[in-house]
Amino acid sequence: MRAGLILLSLLLLPTLLGLAACGPLPRPFQPEAKALGDRGLTRPPGEASLAVGPVAGLLPEDSDLAAAELAAELRRYNLAAAAGPGNAQSVHIDGRYTSEGLLWLVSDPSGGILATERQTLGAREEAFLRGEPDTLSAVMAEAAVLLLPEIEGKEVVGLPGHPGARLVIAPIEPAPPEAARLLASSMRVSLSQSALPIVEPEQAGPNDLWLRGSVRIGPPQAGRNRVDVIWELFDPQERSLGRVSQGDMVPTQQLSYFWPDTAPYIAEAAVAGVVDLLYKTAAGQGAAQ
Repeated sequence: MRAGLILLSLLLLPTLLGLAACGPLPRPFQPEAKALGDRGLTRPPGEASLAVGPVAGLLPEDSDLAAAELAAELRRYNLAAAAGPGNAQSVHIDGRYTSEGLLWLVSDPSGGILATERQTLGAREEAFLRGEPDTLSAVMAEAAVLLLPEIEGKEVVGLPGHPGARLVIAPIEPAPPEAARLLASSMRVSLSQSALPIVEPEQAGPNDLWLRGSVRIGPPQAGRNRVDVIWELFDPQERSLGRVSQGDMVPTQQLSYFWPDTAPYIAEAAVAGVVDLLYKTAAGQGAAQ
């Protein structure tokens, strides 16, 4: 009950900051990404280096579900896959139902064809077309195995706009101890779910980017405190590439139990801003102006 009241009260707070490139986010602490030097985007941000498109020829809901199931199966093989349009560096997997079964097409980021595969359905065809969940899952699991030889080694590894780099989440400071711990763990989960490569500080390499977070809690005003969460992205030379700022007014009496209920939502909203920054700062071009 307490968690529900907290979330409800936060959702009713006025949105003070928004991410223009990605549109309004239906969460508290919506981010504002400020890149140091906007170099423009030719494609919108994506989430994975393997982008699985809807399976054509099926009902819309089954088409999207099939894509999600296939992406989930590919992630079981430690491939960074997600259903959706992907990003400017994504290898694309597109499927189509035909009278002969499923036709799969693997293409590179520029649209060049890397491979095609056919998958027969046999006696499962009728159940598959009805969208029966168990059959659909089994067919997508089989598709993943079929496609593995065609996509392993062809996946673009690295962060959007920064091939070969990973993201290092530095300890969050300054911040209240509980906020630092919960925000860091929540950010790791949200970045992993977005198929972005992350690494612990002690495993950082010379090409990795650093994400540093901090929390500021302002003095009480009319029973509320301003809470700001700042995420700043740094290149391997410790030059700032930009920051994602989030903030809302929080009832003072809720601060003592605020973070366990809210940290996951803050991290989830911040990821969109982090991806936006990655795209706006090409590798080696992120020095502050």
